[in-house]
Amino acid sequence: MTGEAHTKICVVACALAAGAGLDVVLSPSRKQRAVMARMAAAIMLREHGLSYPHIGRRLGFRHHTTVMHYLARAKQMPEVIGPVLERARAFMRDLEQARQRSSHVSLPGQCAAPSEDARCRLP
Repeated sequence: MTGEAHTKICVVACALAAGAGLDVVLSPSRKQRAVMARMAAAIMLREHGLSYPHIGRRLGFRHHTTVMHYLARAKQMPEVIGPVLERARAFMRDLEQARQRSSHVSLPGQCAAPSEDARCRLP
């Protein structure tokens, strides 16, 4: 998975894990589910090595200080953020496993790996 795609999928995974729609998470909404999803996404994206400004852009163009606040608040309430993070990480693991399984499957007329096998050559 590329870096850009990974960041987008992290935000979607956190939205699903918190029970919020992606549109609500990226909006200015202060609903609890949206805020929990943003906090979880900020944690996951920070673990992935993104800067505060980059995380802010991924979360609906929030200021980098807002991202810093999300991370500080998340440390104060691990019992609330923990389950959301756990579900989001499980979703990401399942998605990665599915991607790896599908990369081993070849479509008709394609080869899973380059070889000299005549069946893999196009006519």
